[in-house]
Amino acid sequence: MNKREKVFLKTNGRCAYCGCDLDFYNFHIDHKKAKSKLIKDKNNIRNLFPACADCNLLKGSLDISEFREKIEDLIYDNSRGRTIAKYYEIEPREILFYFEKRKEK
Repeated sequence: MNKREKVFLKTNGRCAYCGCDLDFYNFHIDHKKAKSKLIKDKNNIRNLFPACADCNLLKGSLDISEFREKIEDLIYDNSRGRTIAKYYEIEPREILFYFEKRKEK
């Protein structure tokens, strides 16, 4: 089994962040901790997650906690007048990624 297959199967073919179904031939391999922030083991399988393009591009080089904060800001932070919650009446809640929900079961 090659590295791409191993990463894909880590979450049963779902994005590690939003949980959407992934196409094996068209998914991103994300570094949980950005390569630029690591000294060694940059491509260690433990540091790799399958991700959809939307989540991977939104996350960029952020680590997991920074990515969570970014999502919370997009949804709830009204200081810039761009909150999504304002338009869709979203109640504040803890942001849990798909891989975290899987661990709870």
